[in-house]
Amino acid sequence: MRILQWGPLPTKGQTGGVEKYIYNLSNKLSEMGHEVDVCTFGFGKVTNSKIVKFPIKKYDVVHVHLCLKSFGILSFLKKIISQEKLIFTIHIVHNPKVEKEEMFSDKVKSWAEFYFSKFLSKHADIVTAVSEYSRRRCIEDYGVDPIVIPNGVDISKFYPMKKNDAKEIIKEKYGLNTKEEKVITYLGRLSHTKGVFVLIEAFSKVLLSFPDARLVIGGTGYYKNELEKLSKKLNIANKVSFLGFIPDEILLPLYNTTDIFCIPTLGKEGMPTTALEAMATRTVVLATRVGGLKEIIKNGKNGILVEPGNTEALADALCNLLESEAKRRYLSFNALEYVRRNNDWKIITNKYLSIYNG
Repeated sequence: MRILQWGPLPTKGQTGGVEKYIYNLSNKLSEMGHEVDVCTFGFGKVTNSKIVKFPIKKYDVVHVHLCLKSFGILSFLKKIISQEKLIFTIHIVHNPKVEKEEMFSDKVKSWAEFYFSKFLSKHADIVTAVSEYSRRRCIEDYGVDPIVIPNGVDISKFYPMKKNDAKEIIKEKYGLNTKEEKVITYLGRLSHTKGVFVLIEAFSKVLLSFPDARLVIGGTGYYKNELEKLSKKLNIANKVSFLGFIPDEILLPLYNTTDIFCIPTLGKEGMPTTALEAMATRTVVLATRVGGLKEIIKNGKNGILVEPGNTEALADALCNLLESEAKRRYLSFNALEYVRRNNDWKIITNKYLSIYNG
């Protein structure tokens, strides 16, 4: 089958959830013997599939992931000209009427993405969504009911490893000697809506009971300076490590170094890739009760959920987990089993193939 994946790919300096999604799906399809091209219009280049700048030839399926980035909206013209089947995947619905962006450039992008996505969802042959949350938002905001195919994780790349070995790698890379510390980690974009400031405030309370704890923050974004100022204001800067962009080869040991992986987001989340990666490494996840996180994390069974923006609740949950290794082990084992049953990229790819063939 000749398949065109249309959307951004990872680069060496930037890897988002959608970029990883396209990368993994394209590679799995190629491994299964399908002819896969990726149209990125210059947004990323790390893949085993062939990258095409202008998708002139005809494909059996054109699969679009973002309307604005990589100019995915142009796929509609290709559908008209070439009479190809068009699949559009909704990762998250950006409705600027509901969620207010902080920066003007983000507001412009949000409006464009919203209207382009609404248009394409109404003209695609099939629309899919990565979570029930994204599906509901698609119904409400676009007037289209998509098929839910969840996000995936490559369990051949994310798996449990010996904690001491992982800590040695992190020590060598960043100079962090975490062997005697309890490590709480956040990975992702540094923006106000991600709620990392709530995590830092909660962590300052955690240190009162667990002075050997360390907060590790990976990722880049405009809000980094504010977060660094906050950690200094709370007099905990020596306990908070900002690592910047995390290369792919460091992700596995970083997850395995972590005692608690925290996602304190305040707003929309389709189905965060980082949550699945942490679960696949048998790391307990503590997240806020928003979006698709509520679907993959069963509170008290394979992770912990708290209300967004509640510093006290987040601090209490962190302390409860830190003081019980048995509880962390129970939750993390269940998390590993969950993603292996539901989110292995082999399973996800086969679900897409059934749609392509249909």
